[in-house]
Amino acid sequence: MNNHKTARHHLFASLFIIVSLSLASCGPSITTSLSYPHSQSLRLLVLPVIERPTENATIDHSIIFDHLPDLGDKNMDTPAEYLRNLVLNELSASTDMDLIPSAYIDAELSHHGFADKDGKINLNELYRTPAEVLCNEIFDCDAVLYSELNEWQRNYYALYSNNSVSFSLRIVALATRLSADSNSGEEIVFSTSAHDSSSSGLFKAPTGYVSLALEPIKGVNKEVIENLAEDMVEKALEPLKTGKRSEFLKSPPPAIYAVAHNADGGNINGKLTVLMSATPDMQASFSLGNSVENIPMTEKDSGNYIGFYYPNSNDSFTNADLQVTIIDRWGRKTTSKYNVPLSYP
Repeated sequence: MNNHKTARHHLFASLFIIVSLSLASCGPSITTSLSYPHSQSLRLLVLPVIERPTENATIDHSIIFDHLPDLGDKNMDTPAEYLRNLVLNELSASTDMDLIPSAYIDAELSHHGFADKDGKINLNELYRTPAEVLCNEIFDCDAVLYSELNEWQRNYYALYSNNSVSFSLRIVALATRLSADSNSGEEIVFSTSAHDSSSSGLFKAPTGYVSLALEPIKGVNKEVIENLAEDMVEKALEPLKTGKRSEFLKSPPPAIYAVAHNADGGNINGKLTVLMSATPDMQASFSLGNSVENIPMTEKDSGNYIGFYYPNSNDSFTNADLQVTIIDRWGRKTTSKYNVPLSYP
């Protein structure tokens, strides 16, 4: 009899230890650095998130517990995609960042050679690309947000489960966009690193074997780790909050999708016709280097613009960049350079 009592005592003691562990939480660990006036509006390029697990950490893509009845959800984003969406949503809700739409970003990255044969963006190559190149040669932006997902881990231990998330963000701005006195260069104006974990298990006495089995499983339901990440992103971006978002930021900045012309082999023979697909209802123009500037373009139908250059007899230029520009009603400007220079005659 005493042996049975002793065995029960050891069992309850073991359960108490496990339950105590399941209630433990490391708490959020967030470090942040901010070196520019956060009220200053920057046109921000938010890149796709790269997965870079730290030592002894993993990025868990498994969905083993995400489709149990009443336990799963319908969100099928990868952890990196989910983190990017969280960051975009938080920035658009509470900061004065002028965000370039992510769909446009991904399409332009593919168009400019960052996509592999399978169509996926080569993130290692992308993250080696300086912000100056991305903002000056591909996108018209002031700064680039680089995001690393370092841990997204769900562990199941029969009577309790643990979720851990770690990530780091940094905003690299072009010095010329921060100060008119700067000629070139880049500057990290914001950085943050965050880590947090949470445990789930027998928070109160189970009502039976089903409760004993399901409570820990609920802890590795994808919604739990997603909620943890959402709370972390909100805290990590707290220094960038500006309160009420400026009126002009309620719409995305102007975007140029495609440019074409009729110059054969880069040589202008007679009238030059320039076509552009861009955000509708913009003031549009194009220039040819410093020789011919700000020729107006007309919006023939929604988002489709056309402009003409009629050479004068004394016009002459070689390898002039074709540059198109659109400006919205708030004065926000987007410029794009055609990849083949033009010459006349």
